[in-house]
Amino acid sequence: MVIGIELMLIALFCVLIGVNTFVLGRRTNAEKREAAARASKEDEVDALLRAVADARAENARLKERLEVLERLATDGDEQLKREIDKLRRRDTRRGEDDDRPSA
Repeated sequence: MVIGIELMLIALFCVLIGVNTFVLGRRTNAEKREAAARASKEDEVDALLRAVADARAENARLKERLEVLERLATDGDEQLKREIDKLRRRDTRRGEDDDRPSA
């Protein structure tokens, strides 16, 4: 009879360990999913911030170009030639910079 009670206690203990392991495993998996979701959201935010920074840089470049074009439209022919040459040199330098491998 004592052996039967001991066996029942051992079985109950094994069941409790199994349930505990199952619950902890589910909790760990849920925590992993939450961490992955947070990381994904952080990646999305970083990508959006980079896109905004790129758009701002492009906007600044276009504004500068527009200012030059406005000046060209109102200045004389000699000034126009100098400004066009200046823009061509700058664009050529940018093209060379784009061809260089990034460090």
